[in-house]
Amino acid sequence: MANRKTLNVNQIISHLEEDDDVFTADIFITPPDNWQNSDEDSGDEEFASINNLSRHQLLAEAELRVTRSSQPESRIVNELVGDEETVHSIPSTSSVSQPPQPISSLTVTQPPPKRRRVEVTRKWSVSRYRMYWEQRVDCSFPTVAALMSRNRFEDLLRYFHVADNNNLDPSDKFAKVRPLWKLLNARWVKYYPGDKNLSIDESMIPYYGKHGTKQHIHGKPIRFGYKSWSICTRLGYLIYGELYQGASTGNTHPELGVGASVVLDLISKLPQGSYSFYFDNFFTSLPLLEELQKMGHDGTGTIRANRTEKAPLKDPKEMKKQVEDLIINVLIYYLISLLLDITTITLSQWPRLNVVQNP
Repeated sequence: MANRKTLNVNQIISHLEEDDDVFTADIFITPPDNWQNSDEDSGDEEFASINNLSRHQLLAEAELRVTRSSQPESRIVNELVGDEETVHSIPSTSSVSQPPQPISSLTVTQPPPKRRRVEVTRKWSVSRYRMYWEQRVDCSFPTVAALMSRNRFEDLLRYFHVADNNNLDPSDKFAKVRPLWKLLNARWVKYYPGDKNLSIDESMIPYYGKHGTKQHIHGKPIRFGYKSWSICTRLGYLIYGELYQGASTGNTHPELGVGASVVLDLISKLPQGSYSFYFDNFFTSLPLLEELQKMGHDGTGTIRANRTEKAPLKDPKEMKKQVEDLIINVLIYYLISLLLDITTITLSQWPRLNVVQNP
């Protein structure tokens, strides 16, 4: 019989993080021999997590049961955004902010044949990023340490820039990332699949720090972050996005309003053709629909009552009452149909009696 190698919990977790073919894994921790050593973690009682294991649990022997994925290994066939042009455009701006003293080289190097992506935040989280390179067993993360040294990571974090800080546009609140954002927009438009039914709306980029352009939108799935005017396909592909910097953002057609200006600005980024656009009542107005018709496009959207411009429409209260009456009528019809079905079933199951007449 082959020798069985004994591993502790920390070693098993390290092996699992390096194995990309693992679909599910169950770790069974051996209870402590000394009853005074607690085997309780700091997590929730119902939901266990490797992020809350104690030192005794990490050093304890364990048994591992693994289910490997039958899916073939995925690989990057073609890089659409992070291509050679994108990579080589970054060091030209990063080198401007380097100090006189020598630091780690920031030159562009060719990637290895097999690319690996480390999802640190999902698998393992620590209070300070330097803890990823510590040697203590309760916070060591060998996968990160093997990919990059701590000093090189700090150099990249300190001196990585996508814009020249000496030539920033003072009126642009996103000037430090504007070159990268323009490059992303150009790539999104370039590889746009060509759908004709497009949606225009606001989208949120999650951010919880301090910044003058951070927005809070109540009722959204992402309430805090940067707002962007976006045009997308029906499947959610982002074609172009304009970062929101205030009330003046996108108001290029004052006679039509901010909403219509945003729509026309986003449409101007699309390839030539005829499209059908869909938006909500923030953007919809009769002048916008007329302008879209002149351009050869279709527009569909809800509209606010004060933008109908005296069109011969019913009063909003009357329309709402009509919808409520329709719902009530449908509900009554459904209940009557259900009652008739029950009555029919009951009568069909009632026993038949043979009536015998006396002579």
